[in-house]
Amino acid sequence: IVSFGGSDSNSVFERSGGSFSTGILGGSGIEDEEGDLDTNLPRFRKIASFPTAGVSVIETERGETLARFVARENGHIFEASVDSTTHKRISNTTILRIWEALWLTESDAFIARFLNDDGKSLDSFYADLKRPDNKNTDNTDEQKTELGLEGAVEGSFLQNEITELTLSKSKEKIFYLVPSGDGVVGIISNPDGSKKAQVFRSALSEWQIQWPEGDKVALTTKPSANIPGYMYFLNTNTEKLEKILSNLRGLTTLTNEERTNVLFTRNEAGRLLLSVLNIKSGEITDLPVWTLSEKCVWSEKNSSIVYCGVPNIVPNGSDIDLWYQGLISFSDSVWIIDIETQTANILVNPVDFSRENIDIIKPVLSPNEDYLFFINKTDSSLWQLELEF
Repeated sequence: IVSFGGSDSNSVFERSGGSFSTGILGGSGIEDEEGDLDTNLPRFRKIASFPTAGVSVIETERGETLARFVARENGHIFEASVDSTTHKRISNTTILRIWEALWLTESDAFIARFLNDDGKSLDSFYADLKRPDNKNTDNTDEQKTELGLEGAVEGSFLQNEITELTLSKSKEKIFYLVPSGDGVVGIISNPDGSKKAQVFRSALSEWQIQWPEGDKVALTTKPSANIPGYMYFLNTNTEKLEKILSNLRGLTTLTNEERTNVLFTRNEAGRLLLSVLNIKSGEITDLPVWTLSEKCVWSEKNSSIVYCGVPNIVPNGSDIDLWYQGLISFSDSVWIIDIETQTANILVNPVDFSRENIDIIKPVLSPNEDYLFFINKTDSSLWQLELEF
């Protein structure tokens, strides 16, 4: 176990007592802001202008919806209410060069993925947010946050050279890939890295992974516009692979939690076509939008509904390689898609509200699905859209 804040801390971690100057909606720095709730907020707005590494949305016991997110610059953790224009810092433990944050149960712990000293590979750290003790009262975590009491991050490093990592639906287990010879092996463990078990081996080294509900992990070969892609389900108990999709150029996938449908993108006739596979029947239905499946999120309240970022200009099939390489960006609108009726409706074009082009990634729905959060790939800023109004 590692506790950061002492003189013997690893060089990429430190504690900071100060805050950075700039506001939540502008500038390049980071600070924690406090203010009253605002009932006249626009339904679409920027929550954090500084680069963020990951967001989790929770409902408090008082029914308040909070977005908890990590600043990429320094790993500080912030909370923002959907009803307020301000945010509060709840941890000042610094994690430098953080790239990704995968939140665990109740959003008090996360897997931090940060750039190593070489600037190329990623290290992984199990981070647990420890709330401060308040000797005078028995305050809850919510009350401690209100009082401005900041917590610290403790945890432990995971295995070196993890190339891909995903959480189980329950967030009680993780599955990750590490290099082995010319290929990779897949390992299941507790989020802190304990109780490891190897369940997968492949001569291929490039995979995208997702862990829907149950004991099956979805593995998809990393996409390229003109290379056939494949998707499998890995049974983590038997270690057997089941082929789900095959021989589709530019393949990217997103499985719903129940593993009944797979949303996927392929390079079809020079366009990035979005389709859905009914796993039971094997039927494939093309949807009336052109986008990448990783710009989407499945509704858990209505199994036929998907929310997606959709480029305002239909992308070429070859754009997928350039987009992953960071050489091009898309300007997206937010759409709601019904896979049963094959209909799609636009919810908002960000340019109309913010006059900014937003390249949507990592969309997350609030527990009640009345808010959608996502990150702008261009600058990693965090945005919020009210869905019910």
